[in-house]
Amino acid sequence: PPLVGAAFYEDGLLVVSSAGHMLACPRPRPTGAWQCRPAAAPLLPLAPDARLVAASAASLAGRLHAALVHEGEPDLVAIFVQEADDWMPLGEVRVPNGGGATSVAFAGGADLLVATGQGRVLRRRLSDGVVTLSAKHLVAGEGAVWQAACAMEDDVQIAHLRLRQAASMHASRPELLTTAVAPERFM
Repeated sequence: PPLVGAAFYEDGLLVVSSAGHMLACPRPRPTGAWQCRPAAAPLLPLAPDARLVAASAASLAGRLHAALVHEGEPDLVAIFVQEADDWMPLGEVRVPNGGGATSVAFAGGADLLVATGQGRVLRRRLSDGVVTLSAKHLVAGEGAVWQAACAMEDDVQIAHLRLRQAASMHASRPELLTTAVAPERFM
């Protein structure tokens, strides 16, 4: 199944498929290929035949968390925490300005970042639900389509991935842009 999310963790990369499978990809040697294998986690909670359009997983405070956007509910991010061999619901977050492409990512070890292709970014603290950032982003450009966003390690910038149509019109070229967010908006 297609991949809908990925996040770095201390030992490598954690990847999520549209069918709810997670893969752990340990860091390779400096010149090696990434070797992925099924992660030691249960299948993400999905109804039969349901598909994810966006997802992220991360270890927060020593527990695996997942944020999921289902194709049947594209305006809602469902948040889960792994408990033994099951996923327990932790909460929900509305997608800002709903619809369109959505990206989810865990940030700063305690927050969820939700971004949309319609130009909105929302950052919410998981412990108490407080919105620590709500802003517009301007990363669309002529011939470019926004794909995803994540917080940078400094927690002041957001990285945006977009695809630009190549001159040949048969391929797209990835671009990574960063936008600064005023520090006073991260309380």
